[in-house]
Amino acid sequence: MTSISQSKQTYQIGIYLKIGVILSCIIGVTLQVIAPNIKGSTWVFRAFTTQSNILIAAICLVFLIIDLRTKGQRRIPKWLYTIKFMSTTAIVLTYVVFATLLSPLLSLQYIISPANVFLHNLTPILALLDFLLCDRAFKTSKNFVWLSLVMPLFYSVYFFTSYEITGKLPIPYFFLDYKKLGWFTIGANGLGVTYWSVLICGMLILLSAILLKLKSAYPQKPQKAGLLSATVMVGCSIVVFLTKVIG
Repeated sequence: MTSISQSKQTYQIGIYLKIGVILSCIIGVTLQVIAPNIKGSTWVFRAFTTQSNILIAAICLVFLIIDLRTKGQRRIPKWLYTIKFMSTTAIVLTYVVFATLLSPLLSLQYIISPANVFLHNLTPILALLDFLLCDRAFKTSKNFVWLSLVMPLFYSVYFFTSYEITGKLPIPYFFLDYKKLGWFTIGANGLGVTYWSVLICGMLILLSAILLKLKSAYPQKPQKAGLLSATVMVGCSIVVFLTKVIG
């Protein structure tokens, strides 16, 4: 059990950020479900984006309740901080994979849609800010880098099992389509799924290492880490938008 007394400013900022994450998730998922091009709400909930949004919103709700009940005088178990870190890396991975792999395949109309802005941009940015600014008692460890792989690996098991049983991709993630790409092939259809998986795992390990570095580099002034991260993410979102407009 880790105990820490938050400053009034940190406490208030944390309350706003956690509420922001929760509302962003709810609004984004709702907009995605009611979108006219979506056939059936269950399709939405198969996406890693939706699942990672719901998970980070759920853990933020738990932390929010703890903060409100203790008025910032936190007593939080280490395992909750572990889940918070894993959830944060998962939602940031959602942001990065969408920006680098999926956005080139999607229309400008979806890129600028409110559902995309909430699910792929606002939720990750707010969640990362909350982690960097407010989780002062979180103790960094190199082992956390490997823990960040747990959630994506569980999702991969679900994805491949569903694809094998139904014969249909749960979500059109082209880089996980082993029936089209193969596992270890390199050919006209592109890289095999194993190579894509290694690439994404490497990306996730790098992301988690950066998060831990930011967390440990600015223990007394986390605002610098938060400002740097938010600026980079907003800048990348603008680049994705401009690329689609120019392209």
